[in-house]
Amino acid sequence: PIPVPTTVPIPSPTSVPVSVPTLVPISSPTLIPIPAPTAVPIPAPTVVPVPLPTSVPSSSPTNDTWVPDSWWPSSAPSFAPSPSPSLGYSVEVPSFVPSLSLAPTLVPSVQPTTYTFRCANVWDDLVDVDMPWTFDNTQTKWAPVFVPRDLRFLNEHAHWEEGEEWTMQTTVTSTCANDLVFSFCSRRGFLKVVIPAYATNFNITVVDTIKFTPSYFYMRNRCKSAGEVVFSEMKLGYGSCDENFPSSEPTSRPTVTEYPTALPMPAPTLVPYPSPTFVPIPSPTSVPVSVPTAVPI
Repeated sequence: PIPVPTTVPIPSPTSVPVSVPTLVPISSPTLIPIPAPTAVPIPAPTVVPVPLPTSVPSSSPTNDTWVPDSWWPSSAPSFAPSPSPSLGYSVEVPSFVPSLSLAPTLVPSVQPTTYTFRCANVWDDLVDVDMPWTFDNTQTKWAPVFVPRDLRFLNEHAHWEEGEEWTMQTTVTSTCANDLVFSFCSRRGFLKVVIPAYATNFNITVVDTIKFTPSYFYMRNRCKSAGEVVFSEMKLGYGSCDENFPSSEPTSRPTVTEYPTALPMPAPTLVPYPSPTFVPIPSPTSVPVSVPTAVPI
């Protein structure tokens, strides 16, 4: 026989009460406003007008302080007013400010004239001086350049006699501001040469007859300002040597001295500095924070 199963009762579960949580309200945050920054104005810079340059006229040159005409500027600088800045008044500035250096000037040097001396040169043998010879007693009229002692052998030459014809050639540089006249001594002088003012390597040849012996070489006028004369070459020959000179081709070419170019300096233009624009910073907007809603579980 199959046994009948016995029914065992299952006890009912016991209900355990669950406590409901207590809702604690969260307080709303307090909004603290941030104060707006204070704008501090920056003062506009003060524009200082540029004063006009004062022109000081220089004195006119005289014979004692001679200055070449090319050293003086051709015209005075012109001044033009610049546009008036928005400052309530106009500022006049020069449109051209001359620099210290002058306008460029090409100064050609004096070309020495080259002559062919066709006589037998006796100067080196008969005159007891060393060339070149510097003569600095230029402010004394009738001052001797070569004294009789220097020319003693020339004065003893058989053909250095009155009425004889001689040729003299010399190359001279002078720093005097006026022409100077040199010759051998006699009432009116003979073998006379005229040296131009500020001559550079000036070469001249003269032919004349002897007027008086014994003689010496001297200056017939004087230099109006301090200066000196340098005789770099002297040639002396018996007879007339003036045929076919000067030579057709010079031995040297003129040189040109170029002074640095003076560029005009433009005057600065006064531009008013704009005042800064103040942009206010907006105050921050307060955004409320929502309070969470308590939902019972």
